[in-house]
Amino acid sequence: MSEYTVSRDPAIEERILNGIKDALLQEEYERLKVWHISDILNPRQAYLKRKVGARIDNVSALMFIAGQGHHIVIEKAFGADEVVLEYDGVVGTVDMELEDLLHELKTSRTYAVYVPSTLPKGYPSQQRYYMAMKYTDKDEAEGIIDVLHLCPKGTDASGRQVMDPVLRSYRVQYTKLGEARAEISAGRRLIEDALGGVVEFKTLPQCPECLAYKRRKCSYVIECDKLCGI
Repeated sequence: MSEYTVSRDPAIEERILNGIKDALLQEEYERLKVWHISDILNPRQAYLKRKVGARIDNVSALMFIAGQGHHIVIEKAFGADEVVLEYDGVVGTVDMELEDLLHELKTSRTYAVYVPSTLPKGYPSQQRYYMAMKYTDKDEAEGIIDVLHLCPKGTDASGRQVMDPVLRSYRVQYTKLGEARAEISAGRRLIEDALGGVVEFKTLPQCPECLAYKRRKCSYVIECDKLCGI
């Protein structure tokens, strides 16, 4: 006979989830006091966060802390801290710098391990701006994107199917960093003009993340559609 019994407790789940979300929302409201590269990449979300308020659901909260936890462990292993950059009033936070190379750490739940040709475009698009902010006197530079695949499908030496974590690092050569710096400045001004009513909301470019996931991960779909007249 078992010496213990197990039962699920939804009340404790809710308490933990609410605590996580409250902490993340507090951080997000602090972030909204300044412009970030994530705002430049996702201008409509940047606008709505400041007009409607920050939002986060259970799935987004858990995915965020899972990724953040891996970041902390990796950074601690190398004694590396996040690198905070600034260009024309916009802040960018780089995960770590090793041997004069900026590293962007990503976690993935995809079953297939990325190869250079399948690396999500959003990864280098984000790091490109960091490179432009770091090397303001250069038009070309190299960065590293490290991807921790949490559950890729594969086989072991005996042919048995496994889903063991895999780490892949990719060198990315960036060019035209001067254009990237101009995009940062123009992007900030456009969002500010939209918030000030100088231009309409629908003139803001659609958020790449929203398009990539067919709007499934956006918390502002209703407001965005309304402002765009959809």
